[in-house]
Amino acid sequence: MGAAFVSRYHPSFVTFPKSLVSFFVDRARGSLEKELDDPSVATIQAIMVLSCHEVGNGNKSRGWLYSGMTCECLGNMSQTDTDLGMAIRLAFDLALHLDMSSYVSAAQITAAEADMRCRLFWGIVTTEQ
Repeated sequence: MGAAFVSRYHPSFVTFPKSLVSFFVDRARGSLEKELDDPSVATIQAIMVLSCHEVGNGNKSRGWLYSGMTCECLGNMSQTDTDLGMAIRLAFDLALHLDMSSYVSAAQITAAEADMRCRLFWGIVTTEQ
């Protein structure tokens, strides 16, 4: 995301004919493909960053594929809706929508990790609102 705020071509990187942003986005997309085999919370965070990038560059369809969900899904938290984007689908798969307090009490995860999981889930939801 930070590359979007520098000059079009960075003198230290040979990315021509691509801009620095395009260079990093292409690398992120390639890395994402590998991450989808064994997704983690960081995978979902990366998907959301890519989604914001795509929407910000006018690629709404691609941005929606990364993050999208429908209002019907949000209403009943159903995983059966075929319109789910990657981020929300992985969020359900990784149980980001569940209360983690029992796991924190059992010292299986830290309170900070539980809070981060919750913030990520609701960040995905609010992105679509």
